Amino acid sequence: MLVDEGRASMTTTEVSKTIEPREVGAFTMEVLEPGLIYLIWRGTADAESFEGLRAFDGDCRAAFGADRPIHAIVDAKHATGLVRSMRQQLFELSSEHPWDRIVVIGMRFELEVVLELVARGLRLLKSDTGDIAFVDSLEQAQAKLRDWG
Repeated sequence: MLVDEGRASMTTTEVSKTIEPREVGAFTMEVLEPGLIYLIWRGTADAESFEGLRAFDGDCRAAFGADRPIHAIVDAKHATGLVRSMRQQLFELSSEHPWDRIVVIGMRFELEVVLELVARGLRLLKSDTGDIAFVDSLEQAQAKLRDWG
């Protein structure tokens, strides 16, 4: 697993029977437990990355129920960018299938601004958008998810 096994409520075997971890473009994605995704973002996210994320999200919703809230920890310490044309795709993906809570670890300020603008745009258009927070460590990410409940 990408994160300490003790942090997940399901065993590695139970999760792997349901959804396999995968790497697509700039994203490496893994389900830690039903409703909790761990995503590592390396490099620049492009169309391939977002199509992989869309497919992974669809698999999670199919496996765990379309109405189950999705929480995510995104390790963005090595994220370098977002292809300009993908900003609209990020907005569409976020409005079609919003994740309930997202905690982003170590994101560069420029990318943080872009994600925050997308989140604010969604809040203006929809009232049921999720929360997003930016932190510096995995421990802070876990604490934030616990604080949100």
